[in-house]
Amino acid sequence: AVEGGFKDVPGVKHFSISLLSERAVIEHDPTLLSAEQIAEIIEDRGFDAEIVDTGKTDKATKAPERTTNIAVTTVAIEGMTCGACTSAVEGGFEGLAGVLKYNTSLLAERAVITHDVTKLSPEQILETIDDRGFDAAAQALEPSLLALPGIDSASVSLATSRLTVTHQPDVIGLRWIVEAVEAHVLNALVADNRDNNAQL
Repeated sequence: AVEGGFKDVPGVKHFSISLLSERAVIEHDPTLLSAEQIAEIIEDRGFDAEIVDTGKTDKATKAPERTTNIAVTTVAIEGMTCGACTSAVEGGFEGLAGVLKYNTSLLAERAVITHDVTKLSPEQILETIDDRGFDAAAQALEPSLLALPGIDSASVSLATSRLTVTHQPDVIGLRWIVEAVEAHVLNALVADNRDNNAQL
């Protein structure tokens, strides 16, 4: 219900909701959408909202060549059974060099880590989680899809367990996209398909 309030809202770049921590993280353009307006949108959906933290990202100030070092790695984690487990996993990433942001979902048994690959590799991410006492398997889904010809964008949402892909149908079809997702040991079903935009 909360996520539905942000669909097609100008200025929203990315959002993630955690049921366990009862928090939402929204990446937005402050010139189009303020933090106060975000709180109002959530309250309009029938939920109490309080701004916990707001700040600027440094993406706009980074040199273009440096942004190519940024990757989003999705990790399947076995053995998480409670909120303390997610806290234990996240504790391994606090202050870790190369980590830009991370989100852990107990329900989906997944963690999504945005990181600088020159400072932290997917293998090191696995080691970090393993060192916290959990079995982890890296599923760098987004980078893998973006490397395919005809894929313009790919975005994974842990909160909804959905992958949104913008692609060129004349270059790559849905069947190939589904197969690429399933190669990461993930089940994929096409939830919505509009011309060059597909949700799985």
